[in-house]
Order: sequence, then structure tokens, then C-alpha cells
Amino acid sequence: MSRCQMSFRKHISDHREQNMKGIPILIVFFSMFLAASLLIPSPIFPGSILCTFIGKIVDYEYLRFVGAVFNGIFYGTILWLVFVAVSRRFEKEK
Repeated sequence: MSRCQMSFRKHISDHREQNMKGIPILIVFFSMFLAASLLIPSPIFPGSILCTFIGKIVDYEYLRFVGAVFNGIFYGTILWLVFVAVSRRFEKEK
């Protein structure tokens, strides 16, 4: 195996390890924003806009849950990306 192939495999392995560290962060923030969207009585952006767009397609009683899941996905993904970017920056400093 050439040096280039070994270097590439190490890079891929490090990348997978980094993503696996971020999965619990994604799950925690998804759960937090899902719960917050369900418990807070006022609509939260961007789930409220999604509910406005699909209001005629989905039954009214399910709109709250659709908006909460969308908020969890949206904010969970953003915070996961921030975590990955910050952790990569700290690893590059080492």
C-alpha cells in the first residue's frame, strides 16, 4: 500500500471518528428543540413558517408536531455543524 493510500485511509478514519463524536450532540439538541417547540405555546421560527406553507395539506391537529420536528431538525443540525467546526479547529491547533 502506498503512502498516499495510507494517508487517505487515516484521513477518512479521522473524519468518521469526528462525525461519530457529533452524533450525541445532534440527538441532544434535536430532542431539546423538539421538546421546547411542543412546550412553548407560541410558534417558533422556522417551524411556524413551514406550518403556514403546508397548513392546507396536513390536518390542523398535526401541524404543531410537524413544526416541532422541523424545528428540532433545523436547530439540531445547525448546532451540530457548529460543534463539528469548533472541534476541528481545536484539533488543528494541536
